[in-house]
Amino acid sequence: MFTLGKFREEQKLPFDLLSDFNKEVSRKYDSLYEEFPLFGLKGVTKRSAFV
Repeated sequence: MFTLGKFREEQKLPFDLLSDFNKEVSRKYDSLYEEFPLFGLKGVTKRSAFV
């Protein structure tokens, strides 16, 4: 995605960033709140970093 590429460039990150629009990867890595504790939102991805 353009936005992630721009952010990566501005921050000089030496690795790719993942956009998980459909939450497929979030589910596979068990990093998804089925129901977010605040505001009762559903399907919110947890803030995560995987190395």
